[in-house]
Amino acid sequence: MKELLLKIKEAGYFLDLLNDELTIYYKKDCFDENILLLIKEHKAELKLLLAKLKKSNLYYNDYIPKSKIQKNYRLSYSQLRIWIMCQFGGANYAYNIPNVYTLKGKLDVDLFKKSLRQVISRHESLRTIFKENEHAEIRQWILSVEDFDFELDYRNLQNSSNKKNERNEVIKQKLSEEFNLESGPLFRIALIQNTDQEFTFAMIFHHIISDGWSLNVFFKDLLSYYNHYTASSALNLPDLNIQYKDFVEWEYLKIDKGLILEDKNYWLDVFNGELPKLNLKTDFERPSFNTFNGGSANRNLNAGIVNRLKTLSNNFGGTVFMSIIGIVNILLHKYTGQHEFVIGTSFAGRSHSELENQIGLFLNTVALRTQFDRNTKFETFLNDIKKITLEAFKHQMFPLDELMEKLKSKNEFNLNSLFEVMVIVNEKSEKDHLPKIEGLEFEEAQFEDVVYSKFDLTFYVDVFKDKLELCLVYNSDIFKPETIENILDDFVELLEKIDCKNNILINELIKIIQTEEEVYVDENVLELFSSKISEDF
Repeated sequence: MKELLLKIKEAGYFLDLLNDELTIYYKKDCFDENILLLIKEHKAELKLLLAKLKKSNLYYNDYIPKSKIQKNYRLSYSQLRIWIMCQFGGANYAYNIPNVYTLKGKLDVDLFKKSLRQVISRHESLRTIFKENEHAEIRQWILSVEDFDFELDYRNLQNSSNKKNERNEVIKQKLSEEFNLESGPLFRIALIQNTDQEFTFAMIFHHIISDGWSLNVFFKDLLSYYNHYTASSALNLPDLNIQYKDFVEWEYLKIDKGLILEDKNYWLDVFNGELPKLNLKTDFERPSFNTFNGGSANRNLNAGIVNRLKTLSNNFGGTVFMSIIGIVNILLHKYTGQHEFVIGTSFAGRSHSELENQIGLFLNTVALRTQFDRNTKFETFLNDIKKITLEAFKHQMFPLDELMEKLKSKNEFNLNSLFEVMVIVNEKSEKDHLPKIEGLEFEEAQFEDVVYSKFDLTFYVDVFKDKLELCLVYNSDIFKPETIENILDDFVELLEKIDCKNNILINELIKIIQTEEEVYVDENVLELFSSKISEDF
């Protein structure tokens, strides 16, 4: 029966079970009377199979239909939000994703260029621009390979007497140029030859067409083609049955047909009632409009802290990410006195196998609403975070931007989202994200980059086997560098002194980072104090 269902899907039909009735979706150009006869003949069996698959949430993650060929296409919810944000000054730069590498070894520049053209041909996202149609709607337009104007910026500086400065100037130029969403291209690549055996490879992608996972896909495809051309090896790349535009239509289909109603109801329930607003004291008055000027502070921590974090996480059956979320909550409490927070994070958004080898914006941003009591054991709080995180992952298909639209009628967002603090945790090996090619060695290169901040605070935590790299990006229009350094110091102190047995009270953890002068009035204490005044009078 599963083979029959697959055959039906391949024919362009989408089956669903609504109110115990078999519902059929198909495009007019996919009409096939024989397929309809097959469905009718096996209606009872198909209903039973669909009911079973829907219970396990497998069916809708199993099929992404191809969209009808059009002149232009809708934007995904995430793309539309980024496009709107990019209409404000400075935001366009804030959504750039820069990467710079050093390549050591022999490189055939012509074949490298040829390989790059093949990757551009393979992925429509790289040839996509964003502009209005005749109805003044913002749409994504996919340019043909022939109409797409892109050239690798190759510079040979081998004979230059000032190659270091020239190289840095090229990189600076690439990083500082603003992307034009209407004309594209929405990525830039420079290949700088320093010596016969050393190159600098700089690439900058706009977030509206890519994410961190996409950069790995780009590298993998680029080097697969390069290996194919240089070593005459077989091209080992999976077929792309869909493109990003198909994913977008699939996303709308699931929402329009009520196919992820359970996810929608979950998030509306989580954010029911009055939402907590972060009362974090700023050093400067907050501008009346969103700004993206940023700064950053960094710490490199040793293997001892990594082991402590992993032990802590294992003890409650969770992950390092969940432990970090707990620690950030305690940190925010110190600086606000609040007991409830909304913290943003992101999931890869590629639960479907067809999306694993795609370039595009699939990253799912989710909001975690957490709360605690100071007299609760830290272990209990971490278990609460574990449940919240797992539920958020389970229901991540409902877009955050759609959720915000639903909530706007009852809430006023003074910023661009539900939250002002973002937490990103990556557990990885030293070189698990770097490409591999015979005869060439890739290394991440240090470069000066202007820092932009999309939120008040963003905690980036990279966890390696023997070290932890911590970066706190902040909005420099509202915070002084010394304030951020203090926050980071407190974060590190919590990591260093946290009790891996989990039985410590949250109140004791808070005392670790509080000085005698830092006394905050607990909301419960304030309520009791008010009651006492009423009794006295």
